[in-house]
Amino acid sequence: MKQEEKWVEEYLRHQGFKDIVFEPDGNVPPDFLVNGTIAIEVRRLNQHYDDKSGKPEGLEQLAMPLRGRLETLLKTLGPPANGVSWGVSYRIKRPQLTKTWEPAVRQKLQAFQSATVAAEEGVIEIDKHFRLRLMRTSKPGRLAFILMGNTDSDAGGWVVPELEKNLTLCVAEKTRKIAPYRSKYQEWWLIFVDFVMGGIHEPIQMKHNWDKVIMMHPSNYPGAYEIKSPV
Repeated sequence: MKQEEKWVEEYLRHQGFKDIVFEPDGNVPPDFLVNGTIAIEVRRLNQHYDDKSGKPEGLEQLAMPLRGRLETLLKTLGPPANGVSWGVSYRIKRPQLTKTWEPAVRQKLQAFQSATVAAEEGVIEIDKHFRLRLMRTSKPGRLAFILMGNTDSDAGGWVVPELEKNLTLCVAEKTRKIAPYRSKYQEWWLIFVDFVMGGIHEPIQMKHNWDKVIMMHPSNYPGAYEIKSPV
């Protein structure tokens, strides 16, 4: 069970449901069956990058693996040389231009690490969509390079139009997914786990054909709210 599914199960129990079955039909929709009649699908709410191909990509599909790869690389470079550690931040933008970037990053970091650098900061540009910024730390740490943070240029400000756009994409994806199974259960709910809005309630409506579309945040089950379809 994924973390978002665990949160939804906790939310359902918080709502008073007791008869909750995970994946009642195996690895096909629905994710949960409640009281033997309510089929529930779970989806994290995330932002998307539209590459004009007709297949929107969740921002985390690039952001999370890239961060993991960079963290692994920095650890392999070991302890400080010349008694200096550097904080590393990076900026990414889609589409990804350099897919195999580790050798170039390693080479540039090693050159930076071995030199006696007087400057307090430096920049390593892999391509126009991926660059690293290094800043000398006040004291050397356990590692020469310490990952400090990142900026995702495709992550928007989540005003209402952006929220509506991403909800529309996610609802459409789930609607297609359940289509072959829809007749099996009389009621279908879609529950979004809010990974982005921080539990802020945006009073929006969107057209959908689910019996309920619910937005919930893991830290505030009572604050969950329904996204209604206009009549």
